[in-house]
Amino acid sequence: FSNNTTADSQASASVTCKPNNEAYRGTVTISNVFKILAASNCTAELDFATHEYTGAMQLPGVTVKDNNGNTLTADNYEVTYQNNVNAGTATVIVTMKGSYTGAISKTFTISKRDVRITAENQSLEYGTELNAALYKATGLVDGHTLTCTLTPSTMNVVANGTIEPEEARIVDANGQDVAANYNILAYESGGLTITAMPITVTADDKQATYGDAQPPLTY
Repeated sequence: FSNNTTADSQASASVTCKPNNEAYRGTVTISNVFKILAASNCTAELDFATHEYTGAMQLPGVTVKDNNGNTLTADNYEVTYQNNVNAGTATVIVTMKGSYTGAISKTFTISKRDVRITAENQSLEYGTELNAALYKATGLVDGHTLTCTLTPSTMNVVANGTIEPEEARIVDANGQDVAANYNILAYESGGLTITAMPITVTADDKQATYGDAQPPLTY
């Protein structure tokens, strides 16, 4: 074959008979056997244009058609993906082969995943430490872990205080920071009640003789 790699060229084929065959000798050249078409003669469409972040590779299917609208079979092209895990713009490259040459590049969007963080209500006795682990996050990918700081409105006696979650950090199963792939919809506060600490006051025993001055009272 010749001229079978350049776009828009007519490929030719040459058939040479084997020397040990006395009945057939020489070479026959067949011109214009087929035409090599550029990738610009084709279109590629993806199964989806946007996909929410899942922590896994996104691999949209690809449909490739020629300029007559005919769907090409997969043996006419190869598909590769780039930047197709984290939130942002991912790229699909369709590299043509067979009777086609060149490549088609398509992009799709991996959107951030929504997550909501809520501090749970706590009721404490004055002087007791706030439980820093009482919060929950909804919307995380399986295997991802969120930690955050809980800040109380006060640690004095209060009936209607609040606990504010803030400064969230999200990591995957390998401990890698993946917070950039999430959109925190809200930090929802929890209620806080702090009650007075009960105390007991015990007076010291004292003795006195009738008529004497009262001894100092202590406790």
